[in-house]
Amino acid sequence: MIVMNIPALGFNKKSGVEIKVTSHVLTVAASEITPDVPKALTGYVDIPKDIFYYAKRVTWDFADEYLRVTFPLGTPNTMVQGSFYVKWAAYEEPTII
Repeated sequence: MIVMNIPALGFNKKSGVEIKVTSHVLTVAASEITPDVPKALTGYVDIPKDIFYYAKRVTWDFADEYLRVTFPLGTPNTMVQGSFYVKWAAYEEPTII
């Protein structure tokens, strides 16, 4: 599991989620609707170049509170599917002492 350390309460089906892969960097963007104000959130995951290829075949779906991202691993001749889970890290306001 990869945890993105950005403010959020968690993924859900109401979140506006988009993923984009450029080269070997996965970008996850989501909008979180809160009682106060909508928040736009973005996180980045660096996928090692030696295991990742073919960005257009990346897919995602929801798995409980997680976003499951599935992508091709290996090379065009030895392709397998790999998945990892992304969950927004819980955000806590800093405590002023």
